[in-house]
Amino acid sequence: MCCCPLPFPQAAITVAGAFACYYVSEVILGVSGVLAIICAGAECAFFMWPLVCNRAALEHLWHFLEWLFNTALFELAGLIIGGRCLLRVELSWNPEWAGRDHDSGIDLADLALVGFTFVAAIAIRFIAVFSLLPLLRRLGYGFSPRDAVAASWGGLRGAVGLALALSMEHTLAEQGRSRTGSLVLLHTSGVVVGSLVINAPTMPALLRCLGLSGKEDRAQARAMLDVRRRVEVFAEREFANLKQHPKVTSHDTHTHAHTHARTHAHTHTHV
Repeated sequence: MCCCPLPFPQAAITVAGAFACYYVSEVILGVSGVLAIICAGAECAFFMWPLVCNRAALEHLWHFLEWLFNTALFELAGLIIGGRCLLRVELSWNPEWAGRDHDSGIDLADLALVGFTFVAAIAIRFIAVFSLLPLLRRLGYGFSPRDAVAASWGGLRGAVGLALALSMEHTLAEQGRSRTGSLVLLHTSGVVVGSLVINAPTMPALLRCLGLSGKEDRAQARAMLDVRRRVEVFAEREFANLKQHPKVTSHDTHTHAHTHARTHAHTHTHV
């Protein structure tokens, strides 16, 4: 185990690997580079950490890169929207333009539809979360309807959506469908901005109204209860296996039963 402040070879491999993954996915394989990087990052997070010399230093590096590229991404999205979309807004209401695939600018009807897209995105998120609520109740530490409301309202949209929209806008512009690409970017950016200026500031008040602002203690208690339940199930299963083993004598069975009872009492005392 090395103790260098920053594992430069490993850091270079992760950064170069991210760019290589995007290039191979987009140029060679013809698939989404953004989604490919997300999958690669999930795989690295699952398998890579035992091989890293200094995890804290590598995390600091990637947090800095995240801030840097997020800033550049939002700046780029704002410049493209302002230059290609908003500067050419027609101050008229022409909904019959919908469906045309030529570079005719953005109409007021398109801007109105951005608000509809934002409301629809939140409604779809509520429907998706509450439809999965019976399953989420049985996973992890549980999931209450109040948690579902907070998760549905607090789902912020950001860099991944903007990156996908920018990629689609570039691809559609190369195909001669620049208006469609501008609309995709406009609606995606509208949802991102709406979640940042509406959802994010109202989230603390919503948590207070739902009674979730001091949930850390309750979450810790539920975690400890889950640990106790898992320990009890494991101990009972192992004890049942020992009783069925032909080499275990009655004395051994009595000893293991006494140990199991002590473990059970000790767990209840500390939880």
